[in-house]
Amino acid sequence: MPQSSSTQSARATTDLGFISDVTLRRKLVEAIETTSALYLVQQDPNYSGIAKEIRRIIVLYCASIIEAVFLYLYKRNGFKLTKLEYRDVQTLTQRYQLDSNCKFVIASQVDIPRHERELMLDLLLKLFVDENIISKQLGDKIEKAKSIRNTLHLAKSRSGLIIGQSGVKTAIDAVYETIIVVRNHLTNRIT
Repeated sequence: MPQSSSTQSARATTDLGFISDVTLRRKLVEAIETTSALYLVQQDPNYSGIAKEIRRIIVLYCASIIEAVFLYLYKRNGFKLTKLEYRDVQTLTQRYQLDSNCKFVIASQVDIPRHERELMLDLLLKLFVDENIISKQLGDKIEKAKSIRNTLHLAKSRSGLIIGQSGVKTAIDAVYETIIVVRNHLTNRIT
């Protein structure tokens, strides 16, 4: 990694002491170490043919690390995201149907808590930007990493998306900044 990214990677692993879940902290350290190793591999001329794919994997790891740190913050701070569910759905009679392509119904609209498995990076990012925990600038970096990560879905288009060193650096910077911001937020909340 460039000196700053290498230094950030090393510092990020030591900055994880705020995560009390030992298993999660270990997984995060392993992911950061794997990211660092992959960064070195993609610089090796012997791997130049697959360097772009290695960079994509690095960004995947970065987005996953950020998502895990966000989920930790979400649970630790007791945030509750909800979704709307419709219950007791009753279709109105034909007399009240105005369009043959859709049906008009009456239903009870209930806010229910989201399950942990539904808490994706985009929902958590929006929540923490809205809560002013994550800055707009950091949010933009995370969005860029998320966009690159989404190209791992083989059916999605990769055209127009260049995954160079700058994209990797942005993702690595986003990991480091996220860890620092979340650590500071949790530390300031306690004191």
